[in-house]
Amino acid sequence: MVIGPEGGKDIVRIMRGSARIVMLLAGVIALPLQRATSQGTLRGQVLRDGARTPVAGAEVTIAGVERRALTDTTGAFVLDDLDEGWQIVQVRKIGFAIRRDTVNVRGSGITQRSFTLVSQTNLDTVKTVSSQVKYVSPALRGFEERRANATSGYFVPAAELRKEDGKSLSGVIAQRVSGLVPIVTRGAGTMLASTRKQCSGPVFQQKASTCQSCFVTLYLDGQLVYEADPERKDALPPPDFDRMAVGDYAAVEYYPGSGTAPVQFGRTSSGCGVLLLWTRER
Repeated sequence: MVIGPEGGKDIVRIMRGSARIVMLLAGVIALPLQRATSQGTLRGQVLRDGARTPVAGAEVTIAGVERRALTDTTGAFVLDDLDEGWQIVQVRKIGFAIRRDTVNVRGSGITQRSFTLVSQTNLDTVKTVSSQVKYVSPALRGFEERRANATSGYFVPAAELRKEDGKSLSGVIAQRVSGLVPIVTRGAGTMLASTRKQCSGPVFQQKASTCQSCFVTLYLDGQLVYEADPERKDALPPPDFDRMAVGDYAAVEYYPGSGTAPVQFGRTSSGCGVLLLWTRER
């Protein structure tokens, strides 16, 4: 069989087209690998309150996953291969009060964070008030006192939370707290927001498109970890409550407005309410 000049050109064009198809297929096959969950690293230091000296031998763990590290003589630690997003960190060492906090881990990068431990001798620890009530920490004792004398706010004690172990924290809170709704977002999990809306501009000009979800201010064990700030473009996203297990918490408080919250937890101007989470003592 003899192929003329034009036939030879056709064969070359067909071969080039086939090569392009192979390259496109290879790119499509590789796409799922590029969409894998990003992993990040948490590096930091554990210090002693007051003196700010390093604490060696402190245990640093991530709630819900088997990740653990011990601090070295300089108080430093490293936790690798962590999922991107909000993580609950626990730091503990004999002689100090347990420290819990949330950290927003960056994917494909390093997140730096330091933690301060308070000497246990400075705290009023386990105290039995009666055969029925046992306060395991000053934080939970404060919760019970506020609940007993409350004129506003919503309170979910440990007895109620233990009935819901294994369920979604956002769903459990929304069922028991009026004025809060879970908002599910694609790729960012579930946030909690007030039924109020944050709207900009004059009232008569406001449209649905100018109003935003009113995410709650969040305190974890008395420490402010999130406050909505719509004016800042670099503000952190609201925490994902799907990453928080009901079994890790001993009590929940919610105050619809900053003016109704206790003074120490009212440092917010968002107007979206204040949510307090208290973790369980282990």
